Amino acid sequence: MRAVVTDELQADRYPTATLEGTGVGSPDASIGIVNPVEQEKTYYDINSNYVVPKPPAVPLYTNDNGTNNPNTFGNRTANSEKMYKLHAATNKTGLWMILKGQCLRLVGCHFSACKK
Repeated sequence: MRAVVTDELQADRYPTATLEGTGVGSPDASIGIVNPVEQEKTYYDINSNYVVPKPPAVPLYTNDNGTNNPNTFGNRTANSEKMYKLHAATNKTGLWMILKGQCLRLVGCHFSACKK
């Protein structure tokens, strides 16, 4: 039996979940490419009912959060215009994917609106 032991680390970058596009599966003329959110759905569990416009109070940030991720289906340098809405009663988990045996480094933004 032979075994190879190495310190080499492989870094795989999963696509950025930009949530851009219409969510209907057709080419999106507004951004000039095939609908990014439909491509992102092949990696993440995205329910289009929870994709909402970014509230005005949310600060501007780029779609790839400054990571220069080459695996971004939408426009990496454009400001994000959509968010994924979470709610304790209806949508607790948000976007997810199952990964087994991997070490992850996650980047994300969040916004919380308090109701009075």
